[in-house]
Amino acid sequence: MVGNPSLATSRKAKRPIAVILRYLTLLHDQVLEAFPAGKLPPVDKVSLRDPKELEPFLKEPFSKVWKSVYELPHVGPFHKL
Repeated sequence: MVGNPSLATSRKAKRPIAVILRYLTLLHDQVLEAFPAGKLPPVDKVSLRDPKELEPFLKEPFSKVWKSVYELPHVGPFHKL
């Protein structure tokens, strides 16, 4: 147990929650700066798979050469034998 709940007040929680929210905002801004909305990040920075293997999965959805991410073969510890 952390403490006595009868001694808890909302005033005590304001500062830690403000710090957490400030950190989440900073993290959000850094992610958007690194990977802007509407622009695909470089494949080699977000996947260990071969970029040629991932080409069909990055095409416009429902185009002739597009493949769904659910069609990706399993690799690593999640590979079904």
